[in-house]
Amino acid sequence: MTASIPAPALDAHIDRATSEVFEQMLFCAALPSPDAPLDWDDGELCWSEIALISPVQGRMRIAVAPDTAAALCDLMWAGECEDSEAAWLGLLDEVANAVGGRLLGNIDPENPPKLGLPTSGRGAGEGDLERRTVYELDDGSIIGIQLLD
Repeated sequence: MTASIPAPALDAHIDRATSEVFEQMLFCAALPSPDAPLDWDDGELCWSEIALISPVQGRMRIAVAPDTAAALCDLMWAGECEDSEAAWLGLLDEVANAVGGRLLGNIDPENPPKLGLPTSGRGAGEGDLERRTVYELDDGSIIGIQLLD
C-alpha cells in the first residue's frame, strides 16, 4: 500500500513524477501549489484513475477542470486535438499512465513498475483529503493528484 511509505518521501516521489511527466510530455512545468484552488467536489471534473500494482499498491487519480483538460489537449497535440470529452479523457488516461509509471519507478528503480489500465470519467473526487496534491502549470491551470488506498 502507498500508506506504507512515509508521507514526506511519498510526496517527494509524486512531485518528481508529476514534474517530469508534465515537462517531458506536455512541455510545461507542474509545481506543487497547496493553496491553488481545485474544487474536488465539482461534479464536472475530468479525471483518470490507474491502479498501482507493484512495487506498491493503491490507486492514483488525476483530476482537472474541463477547460484545463481542453488546454492540455491543445498543448499535447499543438491545436490538432478534437475538442471533445473523449479526447480530454483519453489524454488524462495517457498522463495518469505516465505519472503512475514514473511514480512507481521512482519508488523502486530496480524493479519494473506494474500498473492497471486507466479508467476515466467525470465527477467529484473521493477518498482521503490528506492524500491530495494540487499543482499549478505554467499557464496557471490547476491539476490535482490523489492517492487512494
